Amino acid sequence: MDRFIKVWRQGLSVDFIKNYSQNKENHFDFTINTTNGTKIYIDLMEIAILNKRGYNKAKNSHNVGEYTDFVIKNIMKKSDKYSSKSDIFLLLYITDDKFNLSDSILHCLAYMLNIELRHVFHLISIVELNVNDTDKVIYLSPCNDTLNHDEYLKLRKNNIINLTDFHLSTSY
Repeated sequence: MDRFIKVWRQGLSVDFIKNYSQNKENHFDFTINTTNGTKIYIDLMEIAILNKRGYNKAKNSHNVGEYTDFVIKNIMKKSDKYSSKSDIFLLLYITDDKFNLSDSILHCLAYMLNIELRHVFHLISIVELNVNDTDKVIYLSPCNDTLNHDEYLKLRKNNIINLTDFHLSTSY
């Protein structure tokens, strides 16, 4: 969480985080105490399309529409669980390169979360923690940069392949 907070703070126009703490199980994952005395609740959600054989046998190719539907289904399941609680931030994260989100998937998620669906989250973002220190936070909702319906339908048809453990080798 320290790394996420560091990355998140870099993208904020005003740093409102006073401190934060991890919560007990069966509750929000973290509570942030803000500089104005309010509390923000952080819930984490891993994005991983797993089969019965786990991470090692998971596919690295995905249909954009199916992947979007998978993520949306899980976001809405969490939203329904919290019903009307305010100031909940949902933090999505990925722990395996096989599940990286393409720009097409990100655009489709933003469209669904901002145009088509109603959820309880004050903010939904994805944190990308990279080994080469290029960490970033991508804000999905609220977001003004969304597709129109026709663009959304077109992108859903695309397929993506996440290259994992890709090494270019040459021999002379």
